Amino acid sequence: MLKGVHRPKRPELVKALLLEAGAELLVSGAQLSIGAVADLAGVTKGAVQHHFPTREALVLALYEHLAEEFQAAVADDGTGASAAWRYARPVLDPPSGESSDHGKALLAACVIERGVTSRWAEWVRKDRAQDGQDTNKLLARLAADGLWLSDVLGVYDLSPTEREALAQAIHRLAEGA
Repeated sequence: MLKGVHRPKRPELVKALLLEAGAELLVSGAQLSIGAVADLAGVTKGAVQHHFPTREALVLALYEHLAEEFQAAVADDGTGASAAWRYARPVLDPPSGESSDHGKALLAACVIERGVTSRWAEWVRKDRAQDGQDTNKLLARLAADGLWLSDVLGVYDLSPTEREALAQAIHRLAEGA
């Protein structure tokens, strides 16, 4: 009698692979489906559905993962920086190893799943409330959003000098200088 092969179960690793595969599909513009994620991650459809019962659940989990990364990057670090500057800083100086692919995946998730857009907007409104009604801080956030979108879509090819000048201008707005 043959004994079955027992593979160790590593649910967190599988979940990470699935999120990575989902992000890759979103970035590439390919169709995001349970089957496509399973194929790209090298697992069965059942494995995907174990972690994410529906495509919508996968998109929401992907959003949560990407949003957590961004929210950690903009958390109050005790330096006294305004919320507007903490919000803009990761756009101007992305954390090491982070590519615009994270932004593309986040943008695509917002486009294909309305609930993601609502969650993102809710978080931004809460974060912005820390700045009060300061128009310059709002302008800094909007400039950072525009620069982020430009980076994600590859719209402007900014020189390092231009990028530094924009960073300084956004910093002045965000800090009320």
